[in-house]
Order: sequence, then C-alpha cells, then structure tokens
Amino acid sequence: MILEHLTAADLAGEAFTSKATVIRLCKKLGTKGYQDFKRQVGVEALEAKRVSALLETEPFGENSSYEDIIQKLPSIYDGAVVNTKLSLNHNIIRRVVNRIRQADKVEFYGMGITYTTARAAAFKLMTIGIESSAYNGLNEHNIVAGRKKKKKVAVILSFTGCNPGMVSAAKFLRDQGVYVVGMGGGAGKELRSCCNEFIPIYTAKQIMSMEVITSITSANYILDVIFVSLMVDNYQENVDAAVEIYKMRHGAEEPQQGEN
Repeated sequence: MILEHLTAADLAGEAFTSKATVIRLCKKLGTKGYQDFKRQVGVEALEAKRVSALLETEPFGENSSYEDIIQKLPSIYDGAVVNTKLSLNHNIIRRVVNRIRQADKVEFYGMGITYTTARAAAFKLMTIGIESSAYNGLNEHNIVAGRKKKKKVAVILSFTGCNPGMVSAAKFLRDQGVYVVGMGGGAGKELRSCCNEFIPIYTAKQIMSMEVITSITSANYILDVIFVSLMVDNYQENVDAAVEIYKMRHGAEEPQQGEN
C-alpha cells in the first residue's frame, strides 16, 4: 500500500503495532508527527526519482569502458561549445573586447577550479602583450592604491554564478571604478547584478562531475573568442613577434648537405 493513502492507524495495523507507537517513532525520526513524516517521505521519494532520471542521462556509468570514454568525450566537448556559441551575445563580446583594448591591465579572478581557468586566460593575454594577472582572492589595499594608476578590466569567473567570494569581489571592484565582466552559470543572478557585463557559461544539468567538464570547456571557449579577437587586432605585430621568438629558439637553419 502507498504510504500517502495510509492513516497512522492504518500503518499501525499493517505493522502489527499501535497508533501511539507509530507516532512516537515518527517523532524519534525527527519529524513533528505522522503527517510531517509522510510529507518528508514524499519529498525524499520525489528526490530519488529526480536523481534516478538524471543518472539515466549521464554519458558514463559503472560499466563504461575505456573505449566508451574515448568515443564519447569529444561529443561532450562539442556539445558544450555548440551550446555556448548559441547563447553568446555578440554585442556583449564586442563591448568586452573593446574595453580590454582600452585597458592598461586585465585581471582575472577565480576560486578553486575557476582560478586554474583564470590563470590560463591571463597567460594567453600576456603572450600577445596585454598585461594580465590572475587572483584567487581579493587584495583590497592593492586595488585601492592602484585605481588611479591604471585603467583595468576585471573578469570574474564562477561556474555557478553565485560564489560568495566572487560576488563580493565583483561588488568591491565595481565600487572602485573597475569595469567588471562576470562569467558564470546562466541562473547566477547574484554575480550578474554586480557586473557591468555578464557572459553566461553553459552548465549541463548533471549530478556527476561531468558538469565540471562542460563548464570548463564553455568558459575556455568564451575566453578564447576574446583572446583571438584581441590577437587579430594586431595581427602583423603578433606574427612578427612569433617569428622573432621562433628564430631565437631555433636559430638559422643549418644548410643541408650538398647545398652551397
């Protein structure tokens, strides 16, 4: 019989005990009484169904082979990029790129895994001559002391869009006159409200760690769009620099035997 249709007396009869024993057991389990117990059981049953449904959509399971993983991972990357591309607001990207062009420095902020993404983004910009840094926390003194010296753009990364540390950083930086670009989960209203611009990161609705892969792939795609846009601005200058570095590393090619 389904619990939601049973009274306390009915359940007592099914369990060959008394109604008072059923109610005492419910309270011992931390509920206010039998009706509260039924409500919580119902909530847990719905949650179990939701988790089961999500697990069925997971690309990998306990029986996945190495071949399965090798075959399926590229499609997960592709899906993250395609979904991110479809949601990109081109006008926002153009405004962000223009702001970075005019800035003296770009600062990337992240915590945990997003800090790793921030460091990679800062490194890429430095390779094309844009002063960049990555931070996993906020140095208020440094920001206040340098606010009049350099025109900055701050990029705040939060896969959920509601990381308290990143939300606080965005608020503080914007209050100090820094142009703040937020990148986070589309539902992250907290971060969105603190930024001059907000770029949604695609996040798959999964309960395993696979959602980390999609979020990282999405964030890297957005950051690479910005990076390449900046690189082609000074295309010839960047080509010349790349050629010069190549020559420094490899030197003049030695002539082959038989050549004069």
